[in-house]
Amino acid sequence: MWRSIDFHDYCYQPFRDLEDMCKRAVDRSKGNLVNINIEHFATDYLLECKTER
Repeated sequence: MWRSIDFHDYCYQPFRDLEDMCKRAVDRSKGNLVNINIEHFATDYLLECKTER
């Protein structure tokens, strides 16, 4: 579905909400994600989720 996800300017949302939204977006990309920007809230967990897909 998505090939690019950009969360760089969402620093005003609660962290947990952003993490959940990002994980769902990565799941919905169905392995076609080529670009992701999680500049202000990247975690090891999110990076692992991305690499597993």
